[in-house]
Amino acid sequence: MERLIFASLLILCAAKSAIYADMFRLPITDSSGRVLQYAVSSTKQQSSSLKLLNTEMYDDKTLKTAYRNASLLKEAARYGMQPDDFLAIVDSALQSMTVLHSGSTAKVYRISTSRYGIGNKYGSNCTPPGWHKSAERYGDERPVGSVFSSRRFTGQILTGDMLCSSDGDLVLTRIIWLKGLQNGINRGSGIDSHERCIYIHGTNQEHLLGSPASHGCIRMKNTELVDFFEETKKADIYFIII
Repeated sequence: MERLIFASLLILCAAKSAIYADMFRLPITDSSGRVLQYAVSSTKQQSSSLKLLNTEMYDDKTLKTAYRNASLLKEAARYGMQPDDFLAIVDSALQSMTVLHSGSTAKVYRISTSRYGIGNKYGSNCTPPGWHKSAERYGDERPVGSVFSSRRFTGQILTGDMLCSSDGDLVLTRIIWLKGLQNGINRGSGIDSHERCIYIHGTNQEHLLGSPASHGCIRMKNTELVDFFEETKKADIYFIII
């Protein structure tokens, strides 16, 4: 059972009205992704800020992560994120995806972004940068290991060692199709993430998770993807790929 460390936080807001409107609960995590405690952050008040008190209680990495998460939650709100939505922080340097949600614990997943790096050009096979949102979803209730082609179930199901294979770059189990939210970065002619078919999907190369290995999409462990898919199915997911 996780040991929770209570942090004291102060919300500063110049606008006195609706200080407690549209609040997000901010998970404060350590470098391993373990939740230490939550803070409440107002994401829609442009004048609002969040200050962490008693900072001597935390190491520099923990504090840096906390402030980064707070900043990204506020930025996500500018793209339309609501308090019940999810924020997924895809870190290409760490090959991890941290998922934040109001009122629930943060989860950290090992992933694989592109072996060709971060980029937005059509045909580059790179993982696109910037802000995205979940669009369409596919594969609900299909068995783990189900193989998809052009988002259609082929009838093939991989099991056991076939989920750690070097044969091909298959799309398995579930698909969350992303759309870019930033014109000129991941939305528009020649760089559009949705037109490039950038997915969150399961993989037949689970042994490569934690290292860049895909052809542009974001790969997850199949069983973890099922959990993520189920947990987020009644809300939108906002992704920031860094």
